Amino acid sequence: MRHGQWVMPLFVYLLLVLCFVLAGPRTVARAVAPRVSGTPNVTADIQFGFGGHVVPDVWIPAFLILRSDRAVTGTIEVMTVRTRPPATERVRVRVHLLARTPHPVTVPVSIREIHAPVAVRLLEGETLLAEWRVRIPPIRLAEAVVLVLSDRPIGLGRILGESRTRVAYVTEEDLPTRWQMYEGVRAIVIRALDDRRVVPTQVMALAGWVAAGGRIAIVAPPPSDILSRTTLRPFLDGRPLPPAPAGKAEQVYPWGRGQVTVVSLDPFRPDLEPETAAIWTRLLTAAPAPPLVDRTLLEVLPGTLGASPLV
Repeated sequence: MRHGQWVMPLFVYLLLVLCFVLAGPRTVARAVAPRVSGTPNVTADIQFGFGGHVVPDVWIPAFLILRSDRAVTGTIEVMTVRTRPPATERVRVRVHLLARTPHPVTVPVSIREIHAPVAVRLLEGETLLAEWRVRIPPIRLAEAVVLVLSDRPIGLGRILGESRTRVAYVTEEDLPTRWQMYEGVRAIVIRALDDRRVVPTQVMALAGWVAAGGRIAIVAPPPSDILSRTTLRPFLDGRPLPPAPAGKAEQVYPWGRGQVTVVSLDPFRPDLEPETAAIWTRLLTAAPAPPLVDRTLLEVLPGTLGASPLV
């Protein structure tokens, strides 16, 4: 191979690797506020959205992992801005950090101005201990997200193709405890689930989201026993709808304004058949029912411009 024949492919490869690194889902944030003498040394890993995919103008989770060289009892504050009308929105979460121990925190946020950095602050009383500013790379913006719980975290993206809906492979611990943080989620696909890693508040949030119009698709090819999971059993207690004319590959269980669909065809198989691809394309691209706004949503919405209650 001549020199000119491999220089360009090598350059393209290095460029793709660089883009992947820079746009990685989790950011190791560096503090921008000068450290005051006597304050602890605090670091943060910050990820906005499931899998690092940000759906603008909806509630999404901000996943933080905080580390401090001494114990801290304080507040995490996430500040976002919007231009119409101009305002700064703040969401605060109480935290208690142990010395030299990673501490995960999930904060509900809504990113309205995608070109402005998001400010994350750690306060102890009125003292600012650390501040980080994170910009969202354009490559991380999405129209919606499909969450996937699977022991095979690969393969579902081929069904969505060039769609701006992104696939996020998550763990049980990533599931929110507030149903509003599912607002940017198009559907949830469950192929594997460990009940021992799911807490009751997560199940309540999942049920609230489905009741408000969300959709769960359970992959249950024989001889899978996933339908016996305690977390999923309440969704399957009712009577399913009559099978679709296309066959009996699907069973649909209505749940409030949403639905839970059990599918016997596995979309993660390497030899994906056209029938299976067509069913899953329909399930993953159908627009969900618009959610109803109820009293619980007001608990995370800012009560006044520029402020919100502690959550």
